[in-house]
Amino acid sequence: MTDSSSIYPGMGILSAVLCFVILTYMKGFALPFVLCLLVLAGGTFIVFKAGELEGFFVFSSINFAYPGIRLIFDLMGKTSGSRDPKLSALVVAASWLIPMIFAIVFALRKHDAERTGFIGFFKAQTGMLGFLYAAFMIFWLFRYNVINLTEGDVSQFIPFATLSGYIEALIIKNISFRVFVLYLSYGGGIFAPFGFLISAVMGKAHIAFRLVAVLLFPALTECVQLWSGKNIFDIDDIILGFVGGSIGLLVFHVLDTVFSDVCGRGCTGNVKRYSFE
Repeated sequence: MTDSSSIYPGMGILSAVLCFVILTYMKGFALPFVLCLLVLAGGTFIVFKAGELEGFFVFSSINFAYPGIRLIFDLMGKTSGSRDPKLSALVVAASWLIPMIFAIVFALRKHDAERTGFIGFFKAQTGMLGFLYAAFMIFWLFRYNVINLTEGDVSQFIPFATLSGYIEALIIKNISFRVFVLYLSYGGGIFAPFGFLISAVMGKAHIAFRLVAVLLFPALTECVQLWSGKNIFDIDDIILGFVGGSIGLLVFHVLDTVFSDVCGRGCTGNVKRYSFE
């Protein structure tokens, strides 16, 4: 078996450099994103052929470096080559998700989550997600002005008022379906990682406790944004955030249940099957 001490960081640096070149010099959105996916998937496959999961976190973490830095600068718009931050954000997500998918498939095929090194990898990868998510949320809440306040913008305390307005605008074609999907994605999708993380960290806690945490977190962010002047308060954002966080919680539940059934223990190492009891 190839020595992973050189393969993991070497392939990580190579794939990070290739993504750097693609994101910096290629125009457009779809083609650079697809090429970055191919680079990440190819690098991940080579690493898996070289060794098992032990030490694979080194390769995965290196791949966050440039896309993460690029995302920050794109959000701030401080560089001459600043582009749509959604592209950098998607590459950052892919840098975390692709190695995780490979690791899940590998561990399930071996029917062993512990000796393959998956449990340690999962905990390290989840910790990285938590760090990146916390950094992004802090930046988003206090630095990135998502909505520029204009005269007439008021806080909305009536449930589903904003959402129904988007639906009505979609029906009469004042907005495109893409805008409507982006509204739902931004409102709910940004909180899905929190639901996943809260379940990974507090998987033994009662489901009611986790759901309360998933509800309180978007409520807290809305209050912080209102206090900081970055946004108005909208109760629909809390509702969408709760839905998104619940989806993240459900994803972890399904993943942990599959590992319990196939490997005899959950993806975090718990022997007792994850449940809602």
